Amino acid sequence: MHKALKHAAAAISILAASLVAIAAMPAAASVARVPPASVQGDCGSDTVPIVVASDVAAQSDIYSAVTLAGVIGDACIVLAGARGEAMPADQQTRLDAAASGGYVVGGLAAVLDGKVAGRIMARLGGSDRWATALLVGSEAADPGSAPTTTIAADVQFTPTAGSSSGTVATRVRVPPASVQGDCDADTVPVVVASDLAAQSDIYSAVTLAGVLGDACIVLAGPRGEAMAANQQSRLDAAASGGYVVGGHAAVPDSKISDRTMARLGGADRWATALLVGKEAAEPTSMTPVSFAQYDTRNIRRLKSSHPALYRQIQEMPWVRDGIGRYEADSVDWLARLAYDDESAVSRVLDMPFLEAHEPGDAVTLMALYHANHFGDLDLLLAQPVFEGGIDDVNSTMAIFGSLIITNGGDASALEKVLVAGYADVETLSRPTALSPHMKVSIIRTGNKPQAWLADAIIDIADAAERLMRQHLPVGHIVMVVSEESACNCTWGFAFDGPFDWEQA
Repeated sequence: MHKALKHAAAAISILAASLVAIAAMPAAASVARVPPASVQGDCGSDTVPIVVASDVAAQSDIYSAVTLAGVIGDACIVLAGARGEAMPADQQTRLDAAASGGYVVGGLAAVLDGKVAGRIMARLGGSDRWATALLVGSEAADPGSAPTTTIAADVQFTPTAGSSSGTVATRVRVPPASVQGDCDADTVPVVVASDLAAQSDIYSAVTLAGVLGDACIVLAGPRGEAMAANQQSRLDAAASGGYVVGGHAAVPDSKISDRTMARLGGADRWATALLVGKEAAEPTSMTPVSFAQYDTRNIRRLKSSHPALYRQIQEMPWVRDGIGRYEADSVDWLARLAYDDESAVSRVLDMPFLEAHEPGDAVTLMALYHANHFGDLDLLLAQPVFEGGIDDVNSTMAIFGSLIITNGGDASALEKVLVAGYADVETLSRPTALSPHMKVSIIRTGNKPQAWLADAIIDIADAAERLMRQHLPVGHIVMVVSEESACNCTWGFAFDGPFDWEQA
């Protein structure tokens, strides 16, 4: 079977599995919403079990458990069943297969000791749903801080006839004022929508507040409505920066205008909970920090060897706004380019595509670094298509040209592929599980466009993130589909013909 066909078959298998998981989810909220199998994870001797009840009354605990799984990384979620009922046999098997130790999320009323008999576990259960979410956040900020308890092996679980498993919420539950906290110049704001559709985001926001410690929760109001005046006043009084929990549909940028905030919004409620956990585990991966606070080997070398360039980068508007995950990658590639060729980075800094930063810019900078390091950057920039510099429109073609140069292409090869009309670019942008801004570009030379391919690539990226519980290291995936294979390297994808597999 052709290698590309195998890739396509694998993609279809992944997509089919995803559809089965979606179809298996409850159609309505008459029962608790539980995470799909891809989020629950596989329990093995190297995975930390997180045990949580799975009835409606434990819904907030379930979201907190997923957030904790995002913190730990190598974890599996064990659904203990409804309170008063025995743990399902398949979940007991998962727990038995997991590593020793682990966590119970929720109090004794939710998960009795008899369900985890014979294990040493840390119980994260507060006086109410909000206290439990804060406890999970505190443990996320300082793993191992929660006290553990040894549950004797002979502790028995006795089913309770007629025990209540809770009722489905018909109105949004928001944290009390004591949990929302006071907003002032020393507290980090956490903005979240406050309608029923955002209930899971609200629990995640409270967990994040537990991670941060000095934080206040700002309720942005229902989607489609303006933020309440008192909540706007709280946001205005808080420290600069902060977080938005939820996607753009829940909290549009217009509600946080003039602020630089890290948005923790995944493709669904589970992805958002995992993102909050990821932020707790690696704060610098999502939290914007000042350039002065961003301390890596490449940046230190840039500052000592090229202080003028360091200051020039420091003064760029998007750098002044704060260094987040994608900006960090971009400044690192600029630093590498500066170490290679000071004049090259000076030219690149003046190009239009860096006037405002986009998540995919780091891949463009990586390509330019490779063109300079392994080939001839001047040759690339001399092409007519880049007469006005590299901008957001032609940046993908700059990546294509860099691939040609990096793999030994000469001036004639470069002129051939970059001439107007030779290559077409298909681009699609949409969020994946853990990357709010994922972009796919397909560069074709003489091949008929296939509308489904870019969608399939993003679906595969989404599945990979859910499987690894980590975001992909790039915000822009570039695939070259050409009669002349342009690249066989780790930072791009290329296939040469034939392309019959696309018709399969």
